[in-house]
Amino acid sequence: MRTGSLPELLAPAGSMESLRAALAAGADAVYFGGTTFSNRMRAKNFENSTMADTLRLIHSCGAKAYVTVNTRVRGREIPELDELLDSILGGAEKCDAVICADFGAAARIREKYPDAVLHASTQTSLSSPADGEVLKSLGFTRLVVPRELSFEEIRKIADLSPLEVEMFIHGAHCVSLSGQCLMSYFMGGRSGNRGECAQPCRLPYQKDGKSGYPISLADMCLAGRITDVIASGAASLKIEGRLKSAPYVYGVTKIYRTLLDEGRNASKKEKDDLAALFTRGFTDGFFTGAYASMSGSRGEETNKQTFADEIRSALGQRIDRHTRASAEANKLPLTASVTVTEGRPITLTLTCGDLSVTASGSVPEKASGAPVTPGSIGRNLTKFGSTAYSLAYEDVDFTVDDSLWIPVSEINKLRRDAAELLDKALASLPKQDEKQPSRTEKSVPVPLKKPEFTAKTAEFAIPDVLVSGNSGVISAIDAYFDRVYVPSWDAAEVPEKCPDLRNKLCAVLPVITPDDGQIHEILEKLESLPSRRVLCHTVGQAKLAKEHGFTADISFRANIWNRDALSVYRSLTDGTVTLSPELPAAAVRDLMGSVIVYGRIPAMTMGRCMICGGKCPRGNRGGRVVYPNSPKPHRCMTFITDRKNETFPVIGQGDCTNVICNSVPTWMGDRMHEIKNAEAVHFLFTVESADEILSVIDGYRNGRSGTGRRI
Repeated sequence: MRTGSLPELLAPAGSMESLRAALAAGADAVYFGGTTFSNRMRAKNFENSTMADTLRLIHSCGAKAYVTVNTRVRGREIPELDELLDSILGGAEKCDAVICADFGAAARIREKYPDAVLHASTQTSLSSPADGEVLKSLGFTRLVVPRELSFEEIRKIADLSPLEVEMFIHGAHCVSLSGQCLMSYFMGGRSGNRGECAQPCRLPYQKDGKSGYPISLADMCLAGRITDVIASGAASLKIEGRLKSAPYVYGVTKIYRTLLDEGRNASKKEKDDLAALFTRGFTDGFFTGAYASMSGSRGEETNKQTFADEIRSALGQRIDRHTRASAEANKLPLTASVTVTEGRPITLTLTCGDLSVTASGSVPEKASGAPVTPGSIGRNLTKFGSTAYSLAYEDVDFTVDDSLWIPVSEINKLRRDAAELLDKALASLPKQDEKQPSRTEKSVPVPLKKPEFTAKTAEFAIPDVLVSGNSGVISAIDAYFDRVYVPSWDAAEVPEKCPDLRNKLCAVLPVITPDDGQIHEILEKLESLPSRRVLCHTVGQAKLAKEHGFTADISFRANIWNRDALSVYRSLTDGTVTLSPELPAAAVRDLMGSVIVYGRIPAMTMGRCMICGGKCPRGNRGGRVVYPNSPKPHRCMTFITDRKNETFPVIGQGDCTNVICNSVPTWMGDRMHEIKNAEAVHFLFTVESADEILSVIDGYRNGRSGTGRRI
């Protein structure tokens, strides 16, 4: 949804010091988290008990307060979630919006506080107009789009989506699509989806025999592209940095405030000033397609200034300005008429809306010196000071005879008398009933039913084994699995090479699809699939799949952690819904969704290609192939090895996005009883040979133990 005014400047606040700095620097809005359910748990954040004072400070500056409730939530944590919601929405001071990633948490917010404004966090991994349509139906008003999108993609979403668009303009890049990173969890048990990311992307890895930082990206800086940013139609421009210091927040926000107000791109000095605050190197690679500039260093904060006095002074001035402006804006506007005629008492009529009162004064005298004029009378009639009224000189109608004189004291008394009459008249009006807050219809959750059967499904990220002609492995796959998923760009080739699996064949849609046209085109090409079934990653993909007559299964990328979130997805599709790979077996049993029981689960999904090193056989410069250049089968693979000698496969997708898979597979062959009641068990094959696939099937058929991570 495109807006016509200057976009909002949204600054981070990981502490009270940073919050004050953001406000002093001129941020239109600030975003910050509580001590729970915030995706930056290492920031200082804000206690529930201090939320009211924090919100009051923000509003005293005329700024907006957006609170992050953007981690995934376990069902048992709902009471704790309620405490946070009460502190930000239940008092006299309320936040202006809640930034939310978990659909279960969003449903809880709407249930408790139906008038709350919801912004869909970038952690939802959503981006398309179709995603926006579904989000709107769920009560959201804004979508924070991924950093991976280009200027053209953002502009199209802003034009076509029913939601406001918020985009990042400065700060750290996550190398993985936000909401799709499991690397920290797999490597050390610290979940990026729970605000505990250990940043393994910033560590060294071996790739192609060389040590370096292949998945550490340079920082985003769009200061040199502000005119394009404004033209994109985004409603809000977001600075990343809740883990950064107050001087960083102040310096960065102040520069972007100046650039926005002046409608221009940054000068070299301004870019240098930004770099002096903090940088791992700057890039605008995703926004402009300059992917060669995206590799970064570790970076460190280099600024030595505190800006303490400047922040204190600027914040005080902003509060004073807003206080004065608010006081004036809250006054009742008046119109008036004054009559000064010879031989008659002077009169002043004040009109407020439909109500008018008239006060009379003394009879004017003949002037012995300078007579009164509309100007001399008006200077005093408009001085309503600390009263509830305001009157502009232009709104006074004067009837003044020549050569008359009135003492200033008489004019002031006339004004006071008229104001007192107006006070009494307004007080005597019948009081209207207080306006009741609007209520949205409470959604009825879809009940979770115990599945009637457990389906066994297999997904082949690289379907080479299916087209190899190996009858033994194909027969085993056919005998053991109820459905077989292959990437959408392989779905035409596999049936020709592997006709025995034709009726079981389903397609997996691409992960990053900001253009609905791409999904429509893919689905049209898949309409010959007998199964009429596709694996979707977003709510928008599921919506479009259903419109084309497909059953939409939901992948693990939906990151479902609780019953309410599962209920939302159940209401959006009649297919299977896969739970988060981070859930323990007990939660899987309770929720009864689909679950991945085998495979090297994608730990990161990158919206760029790191495999070919600029020597892509398709001529790709390191970016993602975007619609309408439809993806075609394209096989690229490499491996990265960490400091512990763990090796992670990196698989190139048909659209040149890269997926880093876990170094070890999930293995539950001997523990399937622990996840009974799952509606489907999903096997994910990536780099396995035909013999290894046969061994996996035999191991699960016979309940054999194996090496790998457990659920």
